[in-house]
Amino acid sequence: MHCKSLMLASLMVLPISLCIGQPEVSICKKSSQLIQVFNNYHLQPPQINDVWSEQVYDEFFYLLDPGRRFFSLQDLAQLDSDRTKLDELVQGTNCAFVDKVEHLYKFKLTEASQKIEAYLKLPLNYSVKGSASVIQNKSNSLLSDQAAFDKGWKISLKLQVLYWMLLNTDEELSKLSEIEFKKLEASARVAIQKKEAGTINRLLNPASGFHKSVETIFLKAIAHSFDPHSEYFTPSQHEEFNSALSVNELSFGFSLKEDPRGQIAISRLTPGGAAWTSSEINQDDKVLGVQWGTKPPIDIIEYSIEELEDDLASVEHTQVVLNLKKANGQIKSVQLVKNKIDRDENMIQSFLLKGKKTIGYIELPGFYTEFEDATSKGCADDVARELIKLKREKIEGLILDLRFNGGGSLQEALALAGIFIDVGPLALIQETGQPVVTLKDLNRGTIYDGALVILVNGFSASASELVSAVLQDLNRSIIVGSKTYGKATGQIIMPIDSKSNAIGFIKVTNDRIYRVTGKSLQRKGVTPDIQLPDFYESYFEREISFSNSIAADSTNKKVYYTPLPSLSLETLKTKSKERTISSQNFDHIVKGQALFSEPVPLSLADFAEYIKDLNRVIQKLETGSANSLYKVQIPQFDNTLMLIDNHRKEVRQDVLDKIQRSPYIEEAFAILLDYLSLPK
Repeated sequence: MHCKSLMLASLMVLPISLCIGQPEVSICKKSSQLIQVFNNYHLQPPQINDVWSEQVYDEFFYLLDPGRRFFSLQDLAQLDSDRTKLDELVQGTNCAFVDKVEHLYKFKLTEASQKIEAYLKLPLNYSVKGSASVIQNKSNSLLSDQAAFDKGWKISLKLQVLYWMLLNTDEELSKLSEIEFKKLEASARVAIQKKEAGTINRLLNPASGFHKSVETIFLKAIAHSFDPHSEYFTPSQHEEFNSALSVNELSFGFSLKEDPRGQIAISRLTPGGAAWTSSEINQDDKVLGVQWGTKPPIDIIEYSIEELEDDLASVEHTQVVLNLKKANGQIKSVQLVKNKIDRDENMIQSFLLKGKKTIGYIELPGFYTEFEDATSKGCADDVARELIKLKREKIEGLILDLRFNGGGSLQEALALAGIFIDVGPLALIQETGQPVVTLKDLNRGTIYDGALVILVNGFSASASELVSAVLQDLNRSIIVGSKTYGKATGQIIMPIDSKSNAIGFIKVTNDRIYRVTGKSLQRKGVTPDIQLPDFYESYFEREISFSNSIAADSTNKKVYYTPLPSLSLETLKTKSKERTISSQNFDHIVKGQALFSEPVPLSLADFAEYIKDLNRVIQKLETGSANSLYKVQIPQFDNTLMLIDNHRKEVRQDVLDKIQRSPYIEEAFAILLDYLSLPK
């Protein structure tokens, strides 16, 4: 037996032992052990009763079919007698329910494939009025009766056909001749049928096997019954999660993009990666198909770009054969094996915004660390290094961008907050069954003590919220953007059975995190000091959206901290509001947000008008009015590196262009100018 020690974390770190080569365990025993470990460590475990059983039942079928495309109410009627009996299943030895669901699921997937093929064989009717919602979340994914169910998946297919036609012609659909339209529509139906068949085939034939996949989903449903952030991982999923919080990963060494026709192509190669060292793959090569190991090749039309990226990232896939079309038309097959490379999205980058003042800008996409190497530096050290570069350029203010930052390591979050304050309490934490403990910055002194704006949005969660809350409570930063996600709980990752990895791992919520004031941001989020319109507002599912999320509370523990003098925010708020109201960019954002929230019409004439409006908004969002406040520059230290590292230069240029066009960063810059002009 081979064992190795790992250090894993969601928000907390716990040493565990991973051992390989154990016998299979029944789903009943797995479920029972899973619940036992959750009950031992979870801060607020539910009672295992009929109500709990219904929650697991509903979650199980949601995870199997989140788009509600396979099961109708009638399909599940045959299983209703089990709805309140899952608490008995996990405490006994009768696992028949999971087996019954497995057989039904396989039947419904096969049936769906046949129905989709039959429906898409004939031309669709584009004169009938109707619409489809483009915003999907758990709250509106309710099971329906057979008639509504059939209508729902037909609407989904019709919308996909319309979009495929739109992407594969330069003409407006309504202006095509009858012959041109029929030919295009027939091609669209074939393409969508193949794509749907590919999706269903991957569900029927997962790398782990269909039986194990269904069992895994059942165990995940049990984990989710404790709270939205508790999770079950198979050993391979646990490895993927660990990699997602690491600065490096096993990768094939390339990223993907979609061209205007929806064709998937190679976007960029990572130096040192498998694609780079093969010398056979180039940027803009079109992907025609993939082959995983010894399995049959898969036509790229069966994949969406998101599905392909997921499969490429999976630890189940260590080898791939890419079928590519080169720029000269040559068709080439290239075999790649994953190797370990730096993760681009976790790469900290700093920039200079040169205008009336010189302002630094740092984007932090996640609170990563290297769990397997205790001596390795995490994101806080990387940010500190970038700040030293910026200070050499004599910056007068800093924008720290935590938008879309979903969190990560608690230790890194505390270390990052400590960069901006001298010394003292940062937050409070209470683990299951333990007293409240104060989390402090023990390192006296700061790396940066100047003017600071933190950008946040509804995707800013967990560790990024903690940093924002700390620096808001201490009057150290101006928080700008939209309300954050609202997660103030911590998790540990541990094996279900300390002697074996056969059952897998759990991520269990075992602590509450409080602001230094004693209040919690759980389900509330951090409310920005200055709020801005957000294009993605309709897409946010925050912590409060989930019925079983941990309730907010507060603690009476006395903490002595000394905030800085209150910031003069009223003048800044007024000026910011005046700018956003008169800003063409924010006007486009508000209109775009409203348009993207509307159902998409499905009749050809109405769809054509909708696309015209959409294109106008997108064009305005992409071009926007010129940003005259600043020009983005790369720090002098990094300019030297750009000369010898083309990959780094390409990555930097993409981010530089985004910063130059962003109305949010422009407004953050303007807020800093206003703040720096206030009398001190």
